[in-house]
Amino acid sequence: MLSALSQALQLNPSEHEYLSNLCSLRNPCAHKVCQQLVPETKQLMRQLTPLPALLINARLDIIATNEAFDVMAGLAVAQLPRKKEIICT
Repeated sequence: MLSALSQALQLNPSEHEYLSNLCSLRNPCAHKVCQQLVPETKQLMRQLTPLPALLINARLDIIATNEAFDVMAGLAVAQLPRKKEIICT
């Protein structure tokens, strides 16, 4: 099926490989992802200042940023409204 789609879209080998990788991605709800920081990670984020630092989990949720990142982004990421949790069935 994937090969037929690749042929219909006239994908080159690189594009076909990319499509194959997309199709093999696992369900983001298949495992539990990090939502909180342990104290050691919080300390590391502070110590990285003046370098901007961003911590994300496997779902690409922003878990934490440091002050330098907030200055660079022009807003306090921690103050942004959070999306409700995805409910997996």
